[in-house]
Amino acid sequence: MKTLIKSIVFLFTITAVAFTIISCNSVKPIDKSQLDGYWVLKTMNGQDAKSLFAGTLPSIEFNFADSLVTGNAGCNSYNGKFSLNEKNEFTVPQLAMTMMLCQEANKEGDFTKAMGEKSILSIDANGLLTFTQDNKVVFQFEKGEKPAVVTTIETATPQLIVGSWILSTMSGEDVNVLFAEKLPTAEFDTITNKISGNAGCNGFSATYKLEDGVLTLGPVISTKMACPSLDGESKLVKLLETPFEASLNDGNLTLSKDGKAVLTFQKMKECQHKCKQN
Repeated sequence: MKTLIKSIVFLFTITAVAFTIISCNSVKPIDKSQLDGYWVLKTMNGQDAKSLFAGTLPSIEFNFADSLVTGNAGCNSYNGKFSLNEKNEFTVPQLAMTMMLCQEANKEGDFTKAMGEKSILSIDANGLLTFTQDNKVVFQFEKGEKPAVVTTIETATPQLIVGSWILSTMSGEDVNVLFAEKLPTAEFDTITNKISGNAGCNGFSATYKLEDGVLTLGPVISTKMACPSLDGESKLVKLLETPFEASLNDGNLTLSKDGKAVLTFQKMKECQHKCKQN
């Protein structure tokens, strides 16, 4: 009889352990439709986001069609290709950032660093989007209203384009794929009337003329380093050899042809010569 009881207890124990293991390993994939919309940071590492960001609160938006995540990090905008698997593991291997000079105090560096780490996503009982890393809640986002976009367009002048810029769009191409190693940069010098920068791997330079909103570059001269891929660089250099209609759209330098934007650059932080990318 005792042997029978022991066998029954043992069987129940094994069954309970097996059930626990199955329960722990079964993670219900997050409903992607729940991630739609504009999310605003509520807390970071348990602290109220408003106490960490004096100006704009960080945000995040998911584009599942292109596997692209976009948002604001507190001052600068960011974007990057992301993956989200059935275990709700979220990763963004490489974030592309604008490099504006930010005046207000914030924890943008801490935000982008944590965003680059692997997280487990979940929607809690209060509807908050939660990012968990090593069993610790790092971010909580709440649904918010996307700020209205107010577009200001002005014709580019030599004084308005002086300084350093970083490429953000190119003829509808994914710049993060075309330029996986480094996003191209351009710096305009009004004293020498020269443009110089990096085309993704090789450096380039040329003279330029900007009159009545039309930007024309002289012959583009570039270095000849061996690079893993020159596809994006070749396309960019070829585009730069033709005239553009130049304008400033909300501070972004837009180079267009026949009214269609071909290249868009965002202003980089003020620095002597070349600025590093994040």
